Parts: sequence; C-alpha cells; structure tokens
Amino acid sequence: MIKSIFRICLLISVSCFFVSCLSLPANMRYYVKDNIVFSASLYSDDSRRYDSLEIGTFENPFFENIPPFAFQLNGETIFSNDITISVFEKLDPGQSDPRYIGPEWPEGARCLFLPGYSILIYKEKIFVFYVRNSKESFQPVPKIGVIGQKNLYSLPLTEDEVVEIFGKEDEFKDFFMQ
Repeated sequence: MIKSIFRICLLISVSCFFVSCLSLPANMRYYVKDNIVFSASLYSDDSRRYDSLEIGTFENPFFENIPPFAFQLNGETIFSNDITISVFEKLDPGQSDPRYIGPEWPEGARCLFLPGYSILIYKEKIFVFYVRNSKESFQPVPKIGVIGQKNLYSLPLTEDEVVEIFGKEDEFKDFFMQ
C-alpha cells in the first residue's frame, strides 16, 4: 500500500515538473524575414530588446539578397549595398577564427571581425553579415538604421525599430532558452 502511494506521488511530481517546464514563458524571440534573423531577449519589464542580427544563410546568402539598411562603422555611415570584403579587410588584419564558423559551412569559409560586426566569407563572397551588441563596455555599440535617416539606432533595438528598418516580419519565433 505504501509503495503504491509512493509511486502515485512520484508520478504526480514528475508530471507536474514536466508540465511546469513545458509551460515556461518564452524568453527569446526571433524576428524572421527572408534571410534576416534578429534575436531578442525578454527583459524584466516585458519588453524585447534585439541585440543580435544575422543576414544571410548558405542557401540564401547576403551577397544575393541584400536588404537596404545603413550602419555605422568607425563613425562612418555605410549602406548595406556597399558592404564588401575590402571594407572589412581595410579595418581588420584578416584574422579568421574557425570557432565562429559552424560545421554546416564547407572548408575554406572564414570570418572577418570588427567591433560589433563580422562577415562570413566563402569563395570570396559574403554569405552572412552579423551585427552583435557586445556586453563588453570597451566595444563601440553597433548602430543600424533606415537608409536616408540621419539618426541610426544603437543596439539593442526595440521591436518597432526592427520593423521600421527591415519591414514587417515573415514570422516571429518565440522560445525558452536557459
């Protein structure tokens, strides 16, 4: 009798644990549009702040599908159509770190890094353009915005700012991440 009660209690406890884990609120969101993925964290005030932008994939590379936007690099505003390998090589010593190249990329892919920005290159074409808001205070905060606007937004961005720059999303993907 006691074993049966123990088993029932254990079953109820395990069930409650799984139900509570599965019902955790999403604390991350992806804004997805075409080849753009912008990720946001949920903050304590229930707002989402987008701090990591990735444009391009192996199947839908940046160089074939460049969305119009502007960004600031070393105090200079650059338009997305003007992003080239030479712009990065001029400012970066050409160091590539293989830790940042996922296993899905073929041999020969490389990354060039600048504070807040990086590009993934394969066969001398830009496949992915990254913008990341570094948590390190000595790094300049990346800024992006709409072409033709005087002011660019500093990362992290609000959802409204992301939509203003890139347009209405194809979808949002909400999920929980520990």
